[in-house]
Amino acid sequence: MASTITAVAANVRELIHDTASGDYVIGSPEMYRKIASKSQQMTGKVIPGLAWSASALSLAGGAGEATFASAVQYDMIVDVKEAAQDEILVRLPAAEIERLREGGSGTGRPSSYYLRETSGTVLTCVFDTLADQNYTFDALLVALPSGTAAASTAVPYSDLMVRAIEKAVAIECLLTMTPDQREKLKINDSVVAVWQSDVNELITAERVRERKRMAVAHMPPQVW
Repeated sequence: MASTITAVAANVRELIHDTASGDYVIGSPEMYRKIASKSQQMTGKVIPGLAWSASALSLAGGAGEATFASAVQYDMIVDVKEAAQDEILVRLPAAEIERLREGGSGTGRPSSYYLRETSGTVLTCVFDTLADQNYTFDALLVALPSGTAAASTAVPYSDLMVRAIEKAVAIECLLTMTPDQREKLKINDSVVAVWQSDVNELITAERVRERKRMAVAHMPPQVW
């Protein structure tokens, strides 16, 4: 699971025959930029790696909202669960949570929430009730690609999606080459259709795998 830009770059170079170190047709900075960009684009097709962040939120007794302990983006949150009972909370629209809180909802154990993002990318979790005691919550987070075009940057996807990214980048490299460059590498654009078919099949396989993973975890599939 997961890879790095430098590892992906090596496999892309094998695909396009651009392996002569010191005489690359596609220079390393350009290659790294292509991989970082494609890695970010793929978040619109599948969910990258997921991981539970322990104690992501601490809710004090009498409080109705809490800010995430670390800087987390809105799109990274998949689920929130109460740590002691290991129970996943229901995510509801903001209007519904505010309706539940109208007129004072008393105190109790939170069972639902919505996310509110404010300036400075501060992410707050607003609960359906004021807490009757202190609570700690874990969060299931998406490992979003950073977009940093560096050799050590993580490509946080499954092996299936890493292979899809490699072939998608190879297609982009090939289509941006001049005829002379393709001739130098002894490769032509007839492979594009084959690679694109592979990319599509790999994405489909990853979506099937993702649905199975969500089902096992008793979580509804996310809409992306």
